[in-house]
Amino acid sequence: MMDIRLEPRTAAHPKREEIERLHETMKKRELGRKRRRLWSRFGVNLVVSVLVILPLLYALSIAFMPSGGIVLDGDESDSEAADA
Repeated sequence: MMDIRLEPRTAAHPKREEIERLHETMKKRELGRKRRRLWSRFGVNLVVSVLVILPLLYALSIAFMPSGGIVLDGDESDSEAADA
């Protein structure tokens, strides 16, 4: 990583090349920050959207399931006895 500090002997009057180099370095750092921020937001949005969509899909699957397939109390022996 490049050092963006000026040398002490040229701090009063930096050369044009040095200013351009510092400007390019600062632009690269800012671009990296923006990319990290973008991808971190994308990751958070992805996690939140999955956490929201999965329960909705579960609710839809329950809503369209035939009534014989839904077991409310977890005991299937009562429904089998009623069918016989």
